[in-house]
Amino acid sequence: MVLTDIYTIFEQRKLKMQNMLKGKNGVSSSKKLELEGALNEIEMFLSTLEYYKNVPKNVPEPDLETPIDDRSFLSKLFKK
Repeated sequence: MVLTDIYTIFEQRKLKMQNMLKGKNGVSSSKKLELEGALNEIEMFLSTLEYYKNVPKNVPEPDLETPIDDRSFLSKLFKK
């Protein structure tokens, strides 16, 4: 699946959730908070997709497969 397809899927999901919040049936306050939180997450995800769509292709991607160095700050944070 390409980024534009993923973007379209999440954009449609965002619109459905916004329509649910605006609907006449009303949504309970707890569900409303859940929907607003999900909308914020979707908007953040869409912004991230937009960013990567606009990044020049010659910029190297971060290496996410290399293990965390034992001396690094993150390794101390996530030590069990």
